[in-house]
Amino acid sequence: MMLPETMTGFFLYSGNTLLHDVHHHMGMDMSSMIDPLRDQHIGGALMWSMGMIIDSIWIVLAARDWFAHEKLLSGDK
Repeated sequence: MMLPETMTGFFLYSGNTLLHDVHHHMGMDMSSMIDPLRDQHIGGALMWSMGMIIDSIWIVLAARDWFAHEKLLSGDK
């Protein structure tokens, strides 16, 4: 499961303070392109949503196998 990645993405997305100003430390002037906090929110949203999509796929596969197993146990064809 991708719970750590999903939760990290959620906290990056929902935070209202910049955690690490990587653009400033690398000497990049991004002020005319995008706000660093907005960049952090976009990255967190992407990380959160991709983790949830992957988790959803695993949940669907597990539910499908579970239902097939229950059907087999009940004797239905």
